[in-house]
Amino acid sequence: MRDPNRIDTILHDIGVIWHKYPDMRLGQLIGNVLEGAALYYVEDNGLIAALKDSYEGKEEKVDFDIDSYIFSLIKKAPGELGFILQEKTYQDYLATYTDAGGTVDEAAYTEHEFKTLKDYFGDEK
Repeated sequence: MRDPNRIDTILHDIGVIWHKYPDMRLGQLIGNVLEGAALYYVEDNGLIAALKDSYEGKEEKVDFDIDSYIFSLIKKAPGELGFILQEKTYQDYLATYTDAGGTVDEAAYTEHEFKTLKDYFGDEK
């Protein structure tokens, strides 16, 4: 589980930037920096870095490489990719994981990561 305490820090950082451009809508502010898959998969610190880079003069877009992201997920728990692909839902994955002796808190993948792998490998039929 991600640390919920990060939320206030992230919102503060976005607020500082947004106050410099009050005529922009939040979607514009973020959309000018990230779009498509990059927006969906970027980690919070990556989003803040991209916003700071863009609105503090560097005007660089974050180059998100979905293949590298997927590879990093597979490397995280290579033995579990088979379980991910055979299960239909995240709850099924957790049940398989706990049946094998693990706990829900020890599960290698979050629900978001599970869905990302399922979507990438197109297992849903």
